[in-house]
Amino acid sequence: MLLGKVPDDVNPVLAVVHAGRPGVAADIVSATVVEMRNRGAAAISAWVGPSICGECYEVPEQLRTDVAAAVPETWSTTSWGTPALDLPAGVRAQLQALDITVEYSGSARARPPGSSRTAAIRKQGGLQVWCGRMSEDFPTAESAAGDRRTAELRERLSAVRQRISAATAAAGRSEEPQLIVVSKFHPAADVARLAALGVTDVGENRDQEAAAKSAELAGLPVRWHFIGQLQSNKAKSVVKYAFSVQSIDRPQLAEALAKAVARQQSESGRPDLDCYIQVSLEDDGGAHRGGAAPSDVERLAESIATAAGLRLAGVMAVAPLGAPPEEAFEKLANISQDLRDFIRTPWGYPPG
Repeated sequence: MLLGKVPDDVNPVLAVVHAGRPGVAADIVSATVVEMRNRGAAAISAWVGPSICGECYEVPEQLRTDVAAAVPETWSTTSWGTPALDLPAGVRAQLQALDITVEYSGSARARPPGSSRTAAIRKQGGLQVWCGRMSEDFPTAESAAGDRRTAELRERLSAVRQRISAATAAAGRSEEPQLIVVSKFHPAADVARLAALGVTDVGENRDQEAAAKSAELAGLPVRWHFIGQLQSNKAKSVVKYAFSVQSIDRPQLAEALAKAVARQQSESGRPDLDCYIQVSLEDDGGAHRGGAAPSDVERLAESIATAAGLRLAGVMAVAPLGAPPEEAFEKLANISQDLRDFIRTPWGYPPG
């Protein structure tokens, strides 16, 4: 926030600037100061709010080089030794170059992977700040030990894992499938508790809920998977947090996701998006539970496999209501094998 006094001291000039990485690189701060001075502001003071720090904002090496070429003060390294950007340092340098007094500069730290979250929280003005975000103090494995809700989740999680192990053994497989815990309609605090219990993958089927939770829990080492039917106009939002989308059922959605991923990769360097084709196993073509018709799977797979930024990872289906799930998933396994033969490349995860 920038506050500029004017000669009559009656109508000060106030500006609030959101200077993310593109804004810092484009020097939006200087442009704002120039506009304020054009409007009569004389002595200008600045307050830099709490924001992600240079010890936790991990970016690709080339992105760090590009931004630091424009604003050298942003060059940084995370506390765990990888390339990073220090945007607050860049903003302060831009303000100081314009002779602007910085009255306050918030700071916050994030923990490196595997370290204690509690140690990374800083108090600012009575609020807990986590990477520049106000948040509740979510439980760690140690602090959750005596928590009643955590005990309940631990018991349920253990039962599910035992069922997975038993099913894996019964199927004669040596490797267990990846467990994705679906957290829809449950609070972010439950996801944090599950992360403390070792859960690494979380699924959501509503973008609005998933976006809010992933932002609130940005410091946790979990991967977010979008598992519900998705409108193409939600692609821009979903690729900001999703490791995978498991419900692609039409080429138009694949195209929208590819465009959104390309934009996000240029802005944040996100990795390619894992994509699963949702297949309809219903006689009515998926009118109830969604999915592409089996006859359309190969065409859809080709559109994903040839799109930059997308990675064909497998197939997914929901068993029809009232039908034996064993028959449904046997059908899906056959579709999966046919698609493997068509693509002629191994997939990253066992299709399921």
